[in-house]
Amino acid sequence: MNASHSLEISNLTVSYDRVPVLHHISLNLRCGDCVALLGPNGAGKTTFLKAVAGLVPIETGTIRLHGQSPQAIPREISYLPQREQVDWDFPITVRGLVEMGRYAHLGNWKPFSKRDAEIVDQALATLHLTDLAGRQIKALSGGQQQRAFLARSWAQQAHVYLLDEPFEGLDKNAQHDLAESLRQLSREGKLVIVSHHNLGNVAELFSHVILLNGELVAEGSVEAMFKPEWIDKAFATEIFTGPHQHPHSHALDS
Repeated sequence: MNASHSLEISNLTVSYDRVPVLHHISLNLRCGDCVALLGPNGAGKTTFLKAVAGLVPIETGTIRLHGQSPQAIPREISYLPQREQVDWDFPITVRGLVEMGRYAHLGNWKPFSKRDAEIVDQALATLHLTDLAGRQIKALSGGQQQRAFLARSWAQQAHVYLLDEPFEGLDKNAQHDLAESLRQLSREGKLVIVSHHNLGNVAELFSHVILLNGELVAEGSVEAMFKPEWIDKAFATEIFTGPHQHPHSHALDS
């Protein structure tokens, strides 16, 4: 796989208080895929996303995007947390939220340019939010809120989108709209990785699957991964092995 078009993770281990949550994970993900991150509660899915985003320290291993460390290209990766972790009462409009995606490009006291405004307009249009640009984010539906954060990431010109349970609590129509937005991003050549728990709709939402349970169980196409032997292994209570095994390791993360 060409390093210029992939996210490469090698020997990734993450621990909390010296208890490993993720254990020696290695995989290569191709830009342009929409990837489901699957595993039971406590499998380390949130920690995996945060590690890729550079939000938690890693104990061992390397992460490379386009052959570079994410720390060298921080604008390229965008992390969207679970909805309950966002302060939806913060007084900001949809457009104001999307404009925040440009701040990393402005530098010290650089004014907001016509080009920045054009990119914000494009982000709003891409995520079908133009008509909602003046609305306060707390007045949006759950699906609209998720798409507003995706638009901020698009305005940031992120290449990797990391979403933690974005479909949680959405009705069927909102799920459909969000899924189409994610597919559009992948068609644009972005890499989309989504922590997800509903096995019933994986095939219609995603092109690729990572099965995780403390360590990497398997990864590949949806067709290859949705076999009883892989699903059973991924959702077993414990597959974590090795000298660092801890009976409560999975209680630390979802």
